[in-house]
Amino acid sequence: MTIKNFIFIILVLSFTLIESKRGYSRQNWDGNFLPNLQFALKTDPNELGGKISIIEFSSGVNAHESSDIEVIINEVMADPTPTIGLPDREYLELFNRENATVNLKGWILELGSKQKIFPDVSIAPGGFLVVTSPGGANELKNYGKIVEISGFSITNTGMTITLDDPEKKRSDQLVYSPLLHNKGFQDGGYSLERIDPGRSCGQKYNWVSTLSSKGGTPGSENSVKASNPDNAAPSILKTVFVDNSRLDVQFSESFLFPNIPLDLLKNIPAGILIDSIKPDQSKCLLSIYFRQESIKNGLNYSMIVSGIKDECGNVMKDQSLKFGFYLPVKSDLLINEVLFNPYPDGSDFVEIYNNSGHEVDLSGLCLATRDEKNVLIQVSPIAAVQRYLPA
Repeated sequence: MTIKNFIFIILVLSFTLIESKRGYSRQNWDGNFLPNLQFALKTDPNELGGKISIIEFSSGVNAHESSDIEVIINEVMADPTPTIGLPDREYLELFNRENATVNLKGWILELGSKQKIFPDVSIAPGGFLVVTSPGGANELKNYGKIVEISGFSITNTGMTITLDDPEKKRSDQLVYSPLLHNKGFQDGGYSLERIDPGRSCGQKYNWVSTLSSKGGTPGSENSVKASNPDNAAPSILKTVFVDNSRLDVQFSESFLFPNIPLDLLKNIPAGILIDSIKPDQSKCLLSIYFRQESIKNGLNYSMIVSGIKDECGNVMKDQSLKFGFYLPVKSDLLINEVLFNPYPDGSDFVEIYNNSGHEVDLSGLCLATRDEKNVLIQVSPIAAVQRYLPA
């Protein structure tokens, strides 16, 4: 018996009962894992050993042809109230990265589900254009070139803002959300600024709240402008095995596949059947659904995730996922020591010994007491997140 077999739980009260749930997962990797693609792949049951029947992905990026013109969304003022130093007016700032003047006549500005068409207006090379609603040009007249567009409005709670040329080629897109703001800047009065105007990928990590004392920099260089390349490959943060049939893989950023790889998962253990793989790009989460009863209690499994890259082209190295679950039975987990009357500066505790020979997920365990009628009272979870007691 070694010290690793124990966990010391510091509690206010003494407890005498262990209640358990189930599930466990772990991961190892020796490498590095973004939003933006929709596809469904059905494989022949004879391929891949019949292990993968469906792979499904979905995300928020449109498979849209890109424009060669370098006009980008550079600043967003969605909620100007309370005003800090600028007029109480919503606006959108565009920046021309081209070396030539760009005429925006016929260009399409999508604000959520609404499409707005630009009038005959141009942006000089390296210049800015502030887009606002009717009446805003007079209020923003001291902030450079302004264009008014009827029905212009940005939803405070978030929306997708898209800029297309007349041929509907994508020039830029921003999935605006107040959550992109720095903490303390989400309640209005401050614009959201693009950090690096030369970066067109990984937009979520290229926008922050303005540093301007006025609350924004319409018509001029952003207060946060800086070089901000993405050179880091994605990585797996954690895995969680849920309900004995789903492996949730949490990544450091959203993920993107340039094509549909049949070897997304390598070295799948014999007998393991995977029904589907689905991402939640808003949470940078990938869920792998296993065939019911495919994962056996008490067995440890591993497989390789391969060939994944972010939208800036940073490729993840192959990473190993270890997973499985064990359902404790009677006498697997023992209450080994209890301190119920400590010294005044001490604490009550219960010591639990893992006698099962398996790692046990403590997030499914509770300590409790019973009253004189044997009814459970004071039920307290041991761990709010997955935490493992070694064998």
